[in-house]
Amino acid sequence: MHQCLRIPEVVRNICDCLAQSHLLSVALTSLTLLEPALDSIWESIDTFDPIIACLPADLWRKDEVEGPSGDSYTSLFLRRPIEEKDLTRYLTRYAGRIRDIDFNFQPGDRILALEGFQGLQLVTRYRPGALSPNLKSFEWLSPTPLQELVGVDFSRQLSPYMSLFIGESVVSLSSADQADNPLHIAAIRSTIERLPRLKSLNVADHTEEPLRDYYLEQYTYMAHLQYLTMNSLSPEAVSRIALLPSLRNLTVWDDRSNELHSAVLETLARGPRITDGFRSLRAIAVTSDRPTSIMTLLPSLPHTNMVKRITCNMDTATSPEEWQEVVDAVGTYGNPDTLDDLYLDSSVMCPVEREVLDMKFRPEVKITALTKFRKLAKLMLRFEGGVQVRAEDIPAIRDAWPKMCSLNLLPTQACHSRIPAINHTHVLEILKGCPNLDILALRFDTTQLTDEEAEADCKFDLGILCVGASPIWSPSIVAKFIRSYFPDLRRLGVYYPGRLGDTATKGRPMRDKRWSAVLKELEL
Repeated sequence: MHQCLRIPEVVRNICDCLAQSHLLSVALTSLTLLEPALDSIWESIDTFDPIIACLPADLWRKDEVEGPSGDSYTSLFLRRPIEEKDLTRYLTRYAGRIRDIDFNFQPGDRILALEGFQGLQLVTRYRPGALSPNLKSFEWLSPTPLQELVGVDFSRQLSPYMSLFIGESVVSLSSADQADNPLHIAAIRSTIERLPRLKSLNVADHTEEPLRDYYLEQYTYMAHLQYLTMNSLSPEAVSRIALLPSLRNLTVWDDRSNELHSAVLETLARGPRITDGFRSLRAIAVTSDRPTSIMTLLPSLPHTNMVKRITCNMDTATSPEEWQEVVDAVGTYGNPDTLDDLYLDSSVMCPVEREVLDMKFRPEVKITALTKFRKLAKLMLRFEGGVQVRAEDIPAIRDAWPKMCSLNLLPTQACHSRIPAINHTHVLEILKGCPNLDILALRFDTTQLTDEEAEADCKFDLGILCVGASPIWSPSIVAKFIRSYFPDLRRLGVYYPGRLGDTATKGRPMRDKRWSAVLKELEL
């Protein structure tokens, strides 16, 4: 055997890189490789099969059962009582190797009947984590998808038996679907109470209802919790989670109905701000249809908060007025000494703006409130109506963000009929004030660019330039300008919502054809 294979770290790294199908062969190669390979094989499990395979075959009576969905599975019923000696091989050789469990029951799988789980609890004397004493991460087997395969009765009664796997060593717990199952909820609540080292908790069930108080009551016990994922925020929820001393990352999935959003936003009380909460919070991420949760949270941040990253993504078209409130709230409650990443984004691509005779004014969001954040390195503001960038704003932008690496101000619509208020000279001014910019995405007017101006008097290290639906007259002059000023450009983005592809010919606007010509000339 090669000498390097006598180094445990080398062997373990090799095993970590191998596919599961090869690990068993490696384990059988030699005693030196056996233990590391077994560690890798058992590190993560997603079915009950590995455990079942380690128990005596005469324990079970197999029944092929057809579930409500029409798919069949194998249910294992007890032939005899489970004895301690039946678990000896599994507990001594394999159980201690398991670090991650994510049960994902599929049609055709084998699963213990409830009496099988009851038998295991009896023989292990109801000891939590008896079947995986060194487990670190547990993904709860959710009742909702399970009942489609095995029926309502089984799925509603299974959750209490998950304590067989969840001991005090668990630091990450995820249960993303409560399904209005009281027994399931009680099992999770009881589990949370007895996990003193819990660092990550996901209890977002992606329903319209806010997170129930029966979980909020447990937060005061979680002194080590660093990552929390939950449902919509209410002022009461904020007041509770603000007391978590170690909370670093807060993720919110706010699936409230539009009526609930409107009701909360209308009555949202600013009230006295928390001065001693959120001491460790570093990152906030909210996904929603309306900015209710982010507007509930931001005013509760203390002046000395340590938040570095704020992400707010809207799944439906949010009005510019509401986006303006979010921008202003970030400007008011964010800490200029710590905030370096800000993403306010609508994931909804608005339809192509149709030209009509009498166009109506579409408001744009002002970003002057954000110029106080001199440490910003990444900024994305993408929503319907776009961002208002005027010529008179350029000096403030240039001076405000000297550390900016990525700046994205493209709207989520084509904005066919509105000419940008800035041109190529303003883009160059921004780059002079932001020398670290690698990614720049914004609309600007290239129609004022002349052949003489296209000759660079300085060069920039810009890597990606996205122009969206920027106006253009002369592809040759624009290509010359880009080649002269941005010699290291890796990509030019000329795409926007509703744009016809480069292969389309009929009906393509001349603007699209001109930008395609720029791409062809630059060979990007």
